[in-house]
Amino acid sequence: MLDIGDPLDLEMVADLLSTDAVQIKAGNAVAIDGWGGATLRGRVTRVDPAGFLKVSALGIEEQRVRTTIDFVDPPATWSSLGHDIRVIVHVAVRRGQGVLTIPLGALFRKGNEWAVYSVKGERARSPL
Repeated sequence: MLDIGDPLDLEMVADLLSTDAVQIKAGNAVAIDGWGGATLRGRVTRVDPAGFLKVSALGIEEQRVRTTIDFVDPPATWSSLGHDIRVIVHVAVRRGQGVLTIPLGALFRKGNEWAVYSVKGERARSPL
């Protein structure tokens, strides 16, 4: 048996946590990095309707959902990728114009709300 495929028709399948996958829809923009090259652009084409159980490297059972991603960038930028190469995917779930963006690590919980410190004068202050 021989399977003939077009290496320029490569797609990516990411196993995402089910709690993240429920926010993702076909068409969402994706940034792909952590593979040893420049950040690549992709687009979600499918989020599987069912999940599966996977045990993490720490021995924790996690519910995962397969998410299929097509590359947006030209093949010359990703042609060195192949089967089972580890990457990190960042899926945009919301976009807005004129929106303040901060690193996720800058957020912290204060009661039931999210908060971030801002600098006023020489002091860091919490808005809550």
